[in-house]
Amino acid sequence: MKPNFRVRLQFLSAILLGSLWIWACDEEKAPPAVDENGDDGNGNGNGNGGGDGGDRRHRSCTGSAPSPLKLTEITAGTGLYPVYLTSAPGDASRLFIVDRTGTVSLIQDGNMIEAGSIQVESGGGEQGLHSIAFHPDFGENEKRVYLAYNQPGGDTAIAELTLDGNTLDTSNIEDKIIFEQDQPAGNHNGGQLLFGPDGYLYFGLGDGGGGCDTYEKGDDLSSPLATIIRLDVDNLENYPEGNLLPTAGRDGRILHHGLRNPWRFSFDEATGDLYIGDVGQNAYEEINVLPAGSGNTDFGWPSREGTHSSAESDCAAAGNKLSEHRDPVFDYPRSEGQSVTGGYVYRGKAISGLVGRYLFADWGSEHIWTLTWDGSKMCDLFEISEEIDPEGILQGINSFGQDANGELYITAANGGNYGVYRIDAE
Repeated sequence: MKPNFRVRLQFLSAILLGSLWIWACDEEKAPPAVDENGDDGNGNGNGNGGGDGGDRRHRSCTGSAPSPLKLTEITAGTGLYPVYLTSAPGDASRLFIVDRTGTVSLIQDGNMIEAGSIQVESGGGEQGLHSIAFHPDFGENEKRVYLAYNQPGGDTAIAELTLDGNTLDTSNIEDKIIFEQDQPAGNHNGGQLLFGPDGYLYFGLGDGGGGCDTYEKGDDLSSPLATIIRLDVDNLENYPEGNLLPTAGRDGRILHHGLRNPWRFSFDEATGDLYIGDVGQNAYEEINVLPAGSGNTDFGWPSREGTHSSAESDCAAAGNKLSEHRDPVFDYPRSEGQSVTGGYVYRGKAISGLVGRYLFADWGSEHIWTLTWDGSKMCDLFEISEEIDPEGILQGINSFGQDANGELYITAANGGNYGVYRIDAE
């Protein structure tokens, strides 16, 4: 069994919180306030203005720990290498699981069905099939889905495919690519693909690999590397308002930049805030939060990791420009983990004590945490590794997943122990 890190992490978090640079939300960018009949911060609202269960606003900082949790196995030992899970909008009856080696499978009524497969480059440890995203209007009259993957040879692509019933049409996929990017190395390839609350498609890419921004893409606004791009899938030549202006030397597909490897990011379905887990170099891992409506933002790589100069990771050439970039809401040292896995703010109905809390983890240490962003600051940081996984069955937590009901899942793939698990109340 793993040791209990709760006391040590709470002490560490107190130290880290003292050094965090917390920026308040810009009033013009903050989501509208909820009326006084909304949530009390613990998921106990009456629904008036707060949504069902009062979950339509930021959770308040109360100092309370999340309710006890457990893992329920969805699938394990199938030979899959799961790296992502989602469901189609409005349909939680089918769970779609992305396999790094190129297969999309679905689980329905307890049965696993292969929906389709593609050829990918998966020789590198961070390459392969990474994500699937359903068009926001997916349903009877809209069949489009999108895959993010490394093509044979390593370059990144997004393909627009169709799903009819349980069959993903992967034929002639080369003709269905809507985005391509050269990848100079097999690491820092990013891979999160999802639609935002604005209806646009978001995609995260790392800095091209190597170490200390080897390929000098962190500050290069002519390249989608080290960024989160935003695409209008119905008009790819139209750059959504708020992206970088496509002036000389700038790529108009870029929305946010200065990211080392935003492997997993998500939107809070209640507030629209964007949460980004950005993998660090040698010293710090970080969680960033952008209030809904925030415009183009620079997160500081390669000048820094977290709130620290990247010179601490022997990236001396990067310099130190801490004041010029947006601070993360939380960072943690490599003594607590080696690769952050961003997660989700819980907005499901099954676990009232988890509503409004953000869950994230670390791939290297298998630590799992929750924190709260109350709209202006981070608070209520708790490690829940021992509570949720007392037997230590999770090895290599590479992604969280969310179904159409807002319930959360974990995919793990390391050391041969591959599996998908749902997070439930104890």
